[in-house]
Amino acid sequence: MKARYIRQLCTVVLGLLITLNLFSQVPYPHESANSIDAERVANFGVSGVDDQVFEITNATENDGEFLPSLWSHNGRTNYHTIQHLGTTNRSLDSGNAPVVLFIAAVAPGFNLNAPSGVQFPWGNGGTLQSLNNRPAFSWRNGSTTAMLLSANNNLGIGTTTPSSRLHVNGSVRFQSLSVSQELPYSLGVNEQGDVFKVVKDSQQDSQQDSDWLRSDNQPASNINDDIFTNGNVGINVRNPAAALHASGSLIFENLASNSDEIDYYLGLDESGRVYKTPRSEPSGGSEFSNDYDWLKFDNTHSSSISDNIYTLGKVAINVDFLPSSSSSDNVSNYGLFVGGGILTEEVRVSLQNEWADYVFEDNYKLMSIEDLEDYISREGHLPNIPAAEVVEREGLELGEMNKLLLEKLEELSLYIIELNKTIKSQESKIDFLMKNVK
Repeated sequence: MKARYIRQLCTVVLGLLITLNLFSQVPYPHESANSIDAERVANFGVSGVDDQVFEITNATENDGEFLPSLWSHNGRTNYHTIQHLGTTNRSLDSGNAPVVLFIAAVAPGFNLNAPSGVQFPWGNGGTLQSLNNRPAFSWRNGSTTAMLLSANNNLGIGTTTPSSRLHVNGSVRFQSLSVSQELPYSLGVNEQGDVFKVVKDSQQDSQQDSDWLRSDNQPASNINDDIFTNGNVGINVRNPAAALHASGSLIFENLASNSDEIDYYLGLDESGRVYKTPRSEPSGGSEFSNDYDWLKFDNTHSSSISDNIYTLGKVAINVDFLPSSSSSDNVSNYGLFVGGGILTEEVRVSLQNEWADYVFEDNYKLMSIEDLEDYISREGHLPNIPAAEVVEREGLELGEMNKLLLEKLEELSLYIIELNKTIKSQESKIDFLMKNVK
């Protein structure tokens, strides 16, 4: 009786295992490549769940070839899609044999009759050969190769052509490194990015720096230490030519304020060298220190953008030099030179010579209409007004030109007055004749 119950129980358990096996593994027929290039070998999943699967597929599109691919898809949760796991007992956690092993190699003794003749289809143990040309391993993110192990065992990250054991195309970060005060070497990088160990106290040309030291001549051990160096410091400069030589812009923040009178400014020459520049011109001063700068009218320096200021020198805007002449005219006495337009709401010109009211004086010689007509026909412009080619070549002075335009306007007024007198006279004669005709 007891044996019969045991047999019945075994039959039920076996049936459950067979049922679970049918639910968890549903093999697909092995078909040759068809018009849509799909060939599914085996499918694993849970009965009734279509969006969480693991399949063995043939990944080649060529007839008569087989390229096995392990494919897993999880369209139901955001857990990982596939997991590679190898385990062992704690008592066997010793020795050098890896728990998980990935091998890429050349199999010179491929034999499908194994174990007849050889231990395995790829040959006997130890007969696998190293690759000489093809990469051994590639890790892709989509269609982009993120990591590649070449045939010569060079690992590339961000590159498909690694040229050293570790070749990184991009930034590298080291975190939580151990601290050591005395090390004989440091890491150095050449222009190509190759990393070398560098002897810290070597007498080679590239290693003559005493490094940064504290004031007691001991190496710095804390980022808060006060340090110095006996050499020049270059920022973006390989061979600094001064104590501090920077290539690029500089930013000064949180500078101390000084309300007292200062004696010098910082000035630069054309090569970028910095000098202290006196605020006022010294006797026999150099070219870069002869400006009095902008002053208030009490000869003190401006302290607000609202101050009324002046300068004893000339002012140039958008010009590289102060011209001394314009065509044949001497402009060396001008104080403001502007390259480009000037936009303002009002311009006031203070003339140093007489205005054009001399036209109305009794001794002014007004040209006759006939002479004026003859001049215009001959010269192509009004008398005393510069010709177009002269203005194009030499420019014009606003004050002088406004005076000449007023001169012509006042002459025109005199012509109109004379014309009006003539018309009045002719009207009187016409009225007289009309009365006598009756």
